[in-house]
Amino acid sequence: MSFIEEMMGVTLELNQEEMEEKIVDFLLEDEKLIKGYQIIRDILIFTDKRIIIVDYIGVRGRKIEYQMIPYKKINRFTIETPGNLDTDYTLKLYISGFLEPLEKQIKKDIDIYELNRILFSHII
Repeated sequence: MSFIEEMMGVTLELNQEEMEEKIVDFLLEDEKLIKGYQIIRDILIFTDKRIIIVDYIGVRGRKIEYQMIPYKKINRFTIETPGNLDTDYTLKLYISGFLEPLEKQIKKDIDIYELNRILFSHII
């Protein structure tokens, strides 16, 4: 990702190799990768069992937090579309046991309807 793209906050779709490279040690034997997105520095990966969020912390991103969210723990989700001044979608995941939703800003250059289908098909 170029510096300009990083500053503009472009969301990139990751291919299978790029997703595996980021989380190979966390995958279960029978777990399948479905879709992955790089959102500035962070990564959002959907498998057939869970959502994995790779959060690079700090200026240099040397510290990494991996969040694993099983689909069965997601009560509901919302997708907020961009308005006139806002250029991002907002994905909110409501996870059982947490009062506040987990929010991720997603640039409008991805197919939000496909994201909806992935989430909904695994939650119900």
